[in-house]
Amino acid sequence: MTTEETREMARVDALASELREHLRASASEIAQVHVHRAPSSAVQKIVSELLRERLGFGEEVVLTPEYGLSQQHAPTSTTGSPQAAGSWPRWSAAGRPPTITI
Repeated sequence: MTTEETREMARVDALASELREHLRASASEIAQVHVHRAPSSAVQKIVSELLRERLGFGEEVVLTPEYGLSQQHAPTSTTGSPQAAGSWPRWSAAGRPPTITI
């Protein structure tokens, strides 16, 4: 590995250690919210806390048709495989797409 790659690996290892410690420290809190039928966002909020604070990660955004984007289903050929690249996905302001979570 190059010197830069070694430094990058050290940074990644340090962040992984922080995340691992954060998960250990949050285990009881995670266990309290990780129950049958609980929203996944309850656990995500706890787990992502370190990433939001340390790296500035943002919360997920759910895109709905009100945002004006829709994705049509990918067209398929008679063999069932997608058509040529560039022909899909097609985005338009019309239609009702499935909700997209980012």
